[in-house]
Amino acid sequence: IAYSCARKIFKPQQALLGAVLYATNTYRLIDLFVRGDIGESLAIMLLPLVVLGFYRSLQPESHWRTLAIGMTLLFIAHPLSAGIVTILMICFDAYRAITHQLTKIQFLTQGRAALTAMILTLFLTGPMLEQAAYQKLQLSRAPALWPVGLNFSLAKLLSNSLSNASGVWAKISPSVGPLALLI
Repeated sequence: IAYSCARKIFKPQQALLGAVLYATNTYRLIDLFVRGDIGESLAIMLLPLVVLGFYRSLQPESHWRTLAIGMTLLFIAHPLSAGIVTILMICFDAYRAITHQLTKIQFLTQGRAALTAMILTLFLTGPMLEQAAYQKLQLSRAPALWPVGLNFSLAKLLSNSLSNASGVWAKISPSVGPLALLI
């Protein structure tokens, strides 16, 4: 998915490099092989489709279907990721609106995609909202996560990004990924 989406924006060699870097991202590999979080792994797999859809929604031709399908699949796979991506897209559009770069056609194109995605995910959001309305939210009193397992320095995160070893869950070595090192 990453290569075929990148191929629609970049040259073939650039698309292949981007897809390889995206597919071998340390976080994605830890997420899939150590944590086994299938929903989040599916979400990571679908993110290039959403990025392509968002990119195409900003083009003059008014493409909205790719964004609608990508956001629908992302919400079905991992609603939290869909919420984060939605917030990021709103922030990006707010910046473009403030700097007078967001056109009315682009705004309407993204609105059409958002409305379509909301309609297509009603089978999931309807029961979710119905259950949330009648359930009391119970928060756990678990200890903070930072002292338990995420106490890593920036230097350790960067050095882990250069290696390909992640460790087992008890001694996991997180990283920021090789792509973040380039940025």
